[in-house]
Amino acid sequence: MNIFQNNFSKRHLFMFLAILILFTIANFAILCAALDGQNKYIYVFLTTAATITGPMTGAIARQWQSCCTEFSLKIMMFSAPVLLFGIFFQLINIPLKKYAEEIRLLIWIVCLMIWFLGGILSFGHALE
Repeated sequence: MNIFQNNFSKRHLFMFLAILILFTIANFAILCAALDGQNKYIYVFLTTAATITGPMTGAIARQWQSCCTEFSLKIMMFSAPVLLFGIFFQLINIPLKKYAEEIRLLIWIVCLMIWFLGGILSFGHALE
């Protein structure tokens, strides 16, 4: 019995894209309201485009200031293992054949949400 198998499906891709779009819109709205200054729109664009980096968006929004980068890395220290667990969980066979696909999709969604919520949390420090 092989314990590893690629269990990613189109549903996983669809959920990833849906969550990414949701958080991209949220990041754009937060940044438009919170940032000010001469190069506001450049940093709004750069940070919004970097939504996929999760917790690092706070550091990007503040041009990699040392305190914001340190805070973002601290958040990443907790959210990156969760994302890696979500990816790993998609690659293993689980004994529950009846609900395996639903369990995998739920784990995938939860892990992605934690990853992207790390970005919103990093804004709490970067945009205060």
